[in-house]
Amino acid sequence: MKLVNVAMAFSLIVACAAAVLWHTELRAPPPEDVCAHLMSLAREDADARFDERRCLRRLQPPKKFGVLPYAKRMKCMRDAGSFAAAMECRLRA
Repeated sequence: MKLVNVAMAFSLIVACAAAVLWHTELRAPPPEDVCAHLMSLAREDADARFDERRCLRRLQPPKKFGVLPYAKRMKCMRDAGSFAAAMECRLRA
């Protein structure tokens, strides 16, 4: 009976660790939030051209792209301070 309790405790710890990892690293912000942020940055930049519908289409997670690079790129774009910095995130990640 003691072995079963230890196994259940270990399983619970692993499940919690997996949930924390997913929430912090692998979960990308929604494309709608990223596009809204990019639109606000484009309004500040006089040279920026921005189409919200095209943004939403392009920022959907593609099937062949890995989860981690997509999440990193989306977080970088969401946290960018300028429109030019956000466009660099597209090229880097």
